[in-house]
Amino acid sequence: MTPHAPRSVARGGWRRLVLGVTTSLSLLATACSSGGEATEEPAEEYARASELCDGTISPEAGAALEEIMGTSQFSEPDQSDLARTLREAATAETQYTDFCDLYTPGGESSDTHLQLGMSDTPITNTQDDPLRVFYDAGQLAYAAQASGIISFPCSNASGGYVVVNLYTYGDTMATRDDQILVANSVARAVAGELGCLEEAGLPEGMPRRVGG
Repeated sequence: MTPHAPRSVARGGWRRLVLGVTTSLSLLATACSSGGEATEEPAEEYARASELCDGTISPEAGAALEEIMGTSQFSEPDQSDLARTLREAATAETQYTDFCDLYTPGGESSDTHLQLGMSDTPITNTQDDPLRVFYDAGQLAYAAQASGIISFPCSNASGGYVVVNLYTYGDTMATRDDQILVANSVARAVAGELGCLEEAGLPEGMPRRVGG
């Protein structure tokens, strides 16, 4: 007959087994909490419209832009640089120079962006468009389908005139005031950067509607 192990020896064996399992679980938990696959990805950070486009969009205009686009969250980072864009626009061969693109969460393009241009002649209203609404700002200001445009005089700009063009997506006749409010905010920031705000004829806040 095979003799049984003493009870003290058996209990010691079980204690060693339990200790080994406990140690293994502790090491596994430490590995997971120190950079293993169990760590969570950092949440994406969002920006409000007034935090974009190199500070050219005022809080009031930012709220208007969010109303047009139907969102208050925009992806970061925003690489817009007003001073650099104005230098490029001064020597550009195209009518407009890209300034600021707005992206919704996830980095999706919203088809809403801002462009700046400089010209040696004032722009004129050459279209009889019932969707256009005109405003008292600068040399010419109007909001239309998919755009809000303000041209203003600036003796420090190449050619003497600057044009701000806001391209929008999802606008309606009900958003025309919002469109021009955003364009006017950017235009005032541009005029301030160029040192011609006093001659630009750009009101603070919301420009007044004209022509009906």
